[in-house]
Amino acid sequence: KVVFFVRNDHPAQDFESLANYPIALFKTPGWNDNKYPVLERLRNIGFHVNPRVEVDHPAMIHDVIFKSDYFGITLSGSVPEGCRSMDLPEQLTIDVSYVMSCRRSQKDAPLNQWLFQMLKSTLKNKQA
Repeated sequence: KVVFFVRNDHPAQDFESLANYPIALFKTPGWNDNKYPVLERLRNIGFHVNPRVEVDHPAMIHDVIFKSDYFGITLSGSVPEGCRSMDLPEQLTIDVSYVMSCRRSQKDAPLNQWLFQMLKSTLKNKQA
């Protein structure tokens, strides 16, 4: 599932207190086209955050998080060592069954479609 994460000694202790801190976002060129659906969902429940840092490499987000009071968004199994996670509010819970990332312009490419179908089939068989 999707979670927020902060460094272990970050002053925020719960989701609500994160509103007082800036967010660092992972930006994948061509993927989210400068729009972040999760931020729109947060705004819809009254949690307004404006990203002050947009980074295009995950290691750099971790670096920002470790050296500041920024917080980030990641999957629960991907919280880096030295950080802790905070669950999103119940009305915003985002469960992720699988993730496949490719350029939007390449999403219909035959190879990407084949890979996507293979992942879906493999995961379906694994859950059965």
